[in-house]
Amino acid sequence: MQIWQRFRGYRLFIFLVLFLSLVILFFSIILFKQTPRTFAQFAFYLLSGFAFFNLVVFLITLLGITDSIKVVKAIRQMLDFTERIREGNFEAKIDIERRDEVGDLADNLDLMRKNLKKSFESITEEKEKASSIVQNVGDALLVIDEERKIALLNPAAEILTGYKQKDIQGKKYFEIFKFFDRKNEKFICQMAGDKKCPIEKAISLNQRVEIPEETQLINKYEKKIEIAGNISPFFLKNTLNSYIIAFHDVTTEREIDRMKSEFISITSHQLRTPLSSIRWYAEMMLAGDTGKLNEKQTNFLNDLHESTITAVNLINNLLDVQRIEGGAMRVNLETVQLEENIEGVISTILPLAVASNAEITKNFGKELLPKVKADPKKLSQVFLNIISNAITYNRGKGEIIINLQKSGENIVFSCKDSGIGIPLEEQRNIFKKFFRASNTAGVGAPGSGIGLYICKVYVEEMKGKIWFESKGINKGTTFYVSLPIA
Repeated sequence: MQIWQRFRGYRLFIFLVLFLSLVILFFSIILFKQTPRTFAQFAFYLLSGFAFFNLVVFLITLLGITDSIKVVKAIRQMLDFTERIREGNFEAKIDIERRDEVGDLADNLDLMRKNLKKSFESITEEKEKASSIVQNVGDALLVIDEERKIALLNPAAEILTGYKQKDIQGKKYFEIFKFFDRKNEKFICQMAGDKKCPIEKAISLNQRVEIPEETQLINKYEKKIEIAGNISPFFLKNTLNSYIIAFHDVTTEREIDRMKSEFISITSHQLRTPLSSIRWYAEMMLAGDTGKLNEKQTNFLNDLHESTITAVNLINNLLDVQRIEGGAMRVNLETVQLEENIEGVISTILPLAVASNAEITKNFGKELLPKVKADPKKLSQVFLNIISNAITYNRGKGEIIINLQKSGENIVFSCKDSGIGIPLEEQRNIFKKFFRASNTAGVGAPGSGIGLYICKVYVEEMKGKIWFESKGINKGTTFYVSLPIA
């Protein structure tokens, strides 16, 4: 049955051959039974049979040639059809009415055309969407390949750089664009392999790289534009790696930040002098230099003294932030014994712990751990901030556990408290400038929200890491500081 189905297009041809073969066989039998009386009669029978046989062969050959012509014509139609499809004409039609394999092939080609049309329309739609996004996105987008050649420049990038895509496409980016490192006051990204260039760094590492804050783009008209953004690689099969440079103009924002920092610096310096005078006078009066004070006067002066110290500390923190943002902060690295540094911080803060009904427990080993490379003053400030926060945001009679341990090539400090914890949804903001968790408002403790920001900057400048763990509100917090061994 399978063989019969396979040759279904040639059934008529097969039937005709069989029929003619039977006719020849029948005619041969009749001739065989007829006994020729003369040689002429015999010759007549022989020639008649031969002529009839030739007629059958001729008819079969004619039928085969006719069918072959039809097959060749169908193949030519299919070739023309595939050529039109190759040229992108998905509306092409193929008109072949056959009930054999050639007809099946034509039907399959038409089905393939319909599927290709759907796929092409879908790809075209997605391409148009992607193109629309690229053309209308607010950020400037510059796409380069692994050979540093410019492949795309969207309208936002054309406006920012002053160049048109059609004028620079195919050229190497460092032949067109100029980048300036404002911090080190030198040009970068002027050649392939420049280690100071974030674009070259992304290409060499094949990973996302952020554009440094101090980077400026000098556009076609020699205007310096401060930019922020990143360089990200993306890969297409059987093509070179490509890199998307997404950036935007932050000149105005940076200028506002600088003006804000300058204002904070000037204001802080102007306030620190009178506040220091108030503090000194309050301390002199509390010491009895101006005469004996009664209990009420003493209480007032104590409140004044504490408030003045809080204000001075806030101003010092603001000045630290200003120095950090202005690039004026310097870290003086020395070999530091962490146990001694922490002991000094605890002795300073112990009165606050006693007043807050908090117990400090130290888990130090009997033997001293290896020393670390750090700035002792800034490190003390980090520990003071972390431990004082643990005391301030404690609940009732809480315990604060301070631990030190060696972990690989680092020494890890941890400070665990049983306090108010940190809301899970706010934990990503803890090290941001001027941020305070929402559950600290009920505690009534003063704060500016910049202490942990400063701690993070200090620790990272000392090549260390700082992080924390908290399971949520009223579940305590553990802060960690890891510093490399000297």
